[in-house]
Amino acid sequence: MASARRTGLYAAAALFLSAVALVAALAVYLRPGNGPDFEHPTVVTADPRLSHPADIVKFKGRYVATELYHNRLAVFDDAQLGGLGYFDPKRIGRRFRAPHYMAVTPWHTLLISNGWGTSIVEIADLEGGGWKQFHGIGKRFNAPHGVCVDDDGWIYVGDSLNSRLVRFRDMDGGGWQVFADVDKRVSYIRELYCKGGAVWASNSYERRPGLNPGRGGNLLKITDFASGKAQIVFAISDSNVTSALPLDDGHALVGLWGARRRLALVDTRDQSLNVFPYLGMGTPYGSYLDEDKRRVIVTYIGKLSEDEHDDVGGIAVYRNR
Repeated sequence: MASARRTGLYAAAALFLSAVALVAALAVYLRPGNGPDFEHPTVVTADPRLSHPADIVKFKGRYVATELYHNRLAVFDDAQLGGLGYFDPKRIGRRFRAPHYMAVTPWHTLLISNGWGTSIVEIADLEGGGWKQFHGIGKRFNAPHGVCVDDDGWIYVGDSLNSRLVRFRDMDGGGWQVFADVDKRVSYIRELYCKGGAVWASNSYERRPGLNPGRGGNLLKITDFASGKAQIVFAISDSNVTSALPLDDGHALVGLWGARRRLALVDTRDQSLNVFPYLGMGTPYGSYLDEDKRRVIVTYIGKLSEDEHDDVGGIAVYRNR
């Protein structure tokens, strides 16, 4: 009898310890950084006052989104567009040409790419103060898209229709360098993100003359610019890749174009893909990691035609649950 009782106690103890181990394992897996869960947005804003937003950042304490067809910046205080206003450079005798992606510099200015033009712009405030414009050195930019700035102050630009990545030190082009791209992986770059000593690029292979050929799209990671080598951390054959946002050592958010038009979470260790539900606002295009509020804000670009204003896109807020 006593022996049976001891056996039962041992079995119960073993079961309890197994349960504890399982809970501990799940806690490790589910904590932020081991499996981010951004599948369902907490806020979705589809509002005609924000038209075809390509990208979003936080600058001078306010959110700023580029508006493709209106050639201006929308400025607001929260995801519901509270305090909405606009910066239209025509007020200061300047002009955007389809503003696409943005980056806030370590010296507290804002960079904006003229995505269907030939330049990037730097402004010091949301009234256009300190306006500077740079067209590249030698061969002019041709549809520059992604822009980011690393911790050492290098400015990176995805020069899309020139099928190249460049970097430089200032808006005069100081230290100008062209990425050698020895494996010809760079084709049509959209979003760039500088993080952790690396440059991340959403890259697509499009049927346009002069671009490096390929199929679908990928997420590139460049840790040594001088080497000319780009690592493919994710690839997909049936979609272009738009947004690129590394979250931690093993995960990134990407936007998928084409028939998918969805946001997806990529495990960069095995390239597995979790595709999120379609939100009805077109393709996810730009992304911003709002670290102060532990959330990601994604822009959805709507229909890319000036004649199709019934779908002007919007923004969605994702929080790690």
